[in-house]
Amino acid sequence: KTFNHVSNPVGHNGRKGVKFTMSYKHLIGVCLIACTLIACGGEMDTGSLESAVSDNGAIVTKAAGYYMGLESQIIYYDPASGEAMVIGTDLFMGTFTGTADWFVSGAFKGNGTFVGFSDETVTGVATDGTSGSFRTPKQPFTLDNQGNFRETSPIQSGTGDWANSTGSLKYAGLMDPTGQQTGGGQYWGTWIRTP
Repeated sequence: KTFNHVSNPVGHNGRKGVKFTMSYKHLIGVCLIACTLIACGGEMDTGSLESAVSDNGAIVTKAAGYYMGLESQIIYYDPASGEAMVIGTDLFMGTFTGTADWFVSGAFKGNGTFVGFSDETVTGVATDGTSGSFRTPKQPFTLDNQGNFRETSPIQSGTGDWANSTGSLKYAGLMDPTGQQTGGGQYWGTWIRTP
């Protein structure tokens, strides 16, 4: 049996109706990874995920959760320069349940690291029942030679219930741009929606 999903009808990278199929066995694996990450602790602040309303009426949410790579693909690679572009889709769990379409561009270095920029659009439903998308464009991105990365991504826009979103999310995880292994990790930060 499989779990089917069509993500982000028009993604930031121009793909329409991106469809992925995942076996229930793989979906159970996602849940096991999330449970393992929770049990191991990590750096994520797993305190209250509730929202508060500030004096100016903004909704401030302490966001946290996990994500798992569903697909990634190198769409450009120049062996002479090491320059590359990679696209992918992640499954999000936690404050945001849904998917994220992402794009990374940069260059592989002689020591096996990758340095460049990322652009991501998260689409889904939040724990407060609202839905929409937000984008974290053109953020510095570094992948070490083992596939580990850390990233701080300011939220700069939103749609639907998430219009006027700001704030910042931090990511820590693993990514294999070749798509041979499933990456994943955790996210945490502050998500602000202004009226």
